[in-house]
Amino acid sequence: MKNTKQIVSIMAAILAVSIFLLATVNAAGVSSSIWVGNPKSVQTGEEGTLKLTLQNMVGDEDVIFRAEVKTDDGNIVTNTNSIEKDYTVPIGTKDTEVLVEYKIPEDAAIDTEYLVVISFKEITSDIIDGGVTIGIAMDTTLPFLVVPELSVEEAPPEKDKISTSLIVIIAIIVIVIILAIVIVKKKRKSEKR
Repeated sequence: MKNTKQIVSIMAAILAVSIFLLATVNAAGVSSSIWVGNPKSVQTGEEGTLKLTLQNMVGDEDVIFRAEVKTDDGNIVTNTNSIEKDYTVPIGTKDTEVLVEYKIPEDAAIDTEYLVVISFKEITSDIIDGGVTIGIAMDTTLPFLVVPELSVEEAPPEKDKISTSLIVIIAIIVIVIILAIVIVKKKRKSEKR
C-alpha cells in the first residue's frame, strides 16, 4: 500500500512538472497557418485574407506589439496601413488577430513564391528619458506560392490536422503510464524475492 502511494505521488509530481514545462513554452509570440516550407498555395489574381494570431500566455502584464511590413515581394499585401499599428495583447490570451489581406498579380508566373515578412516588436511601458524602449522582436515570414488552377478532380483532399500541443500532452501521458507500469512491475518482483 505504501509503495502504491509513492508511485502515485511520483506520477503526480511528473505530471505537474510536465504541465508547468508546457506552460512555459507558450509565451508571447505570433502564429500563422503558413511558414517557410509550408507556403499558401494561391492562383493568379487570387484575393484573400490570412489571419495571424498574437499571444501572451506568460508574464504578469499585457504586451504591446508594434507591427511593420518589412518585406512584401510583388506588393501583394493590400492593407499595409491597417496592419502597421500597435496591438495590445492581454495577459493569458492567444487570440489577438492581425488580418493580412493579399492580392496575387494577374500576371504572376506559376511556381513564383512571394514572401511577406511582418515584424512584431514589443513596446515596453517603461519610458526612459522620454523615449520608448523596445523589448523582444519577432519576424514572421509568410510565403505565397503561385500554383496552376486545379480542377475539382485534381484537388487534393484536406488532411486532418492534429495540434502539436495535443501530441505532446498525449506523449507525456503515455510516458507517465509506461513509467508507472515499469515501477509497479519492479516493486512486485522485489516483493516476491
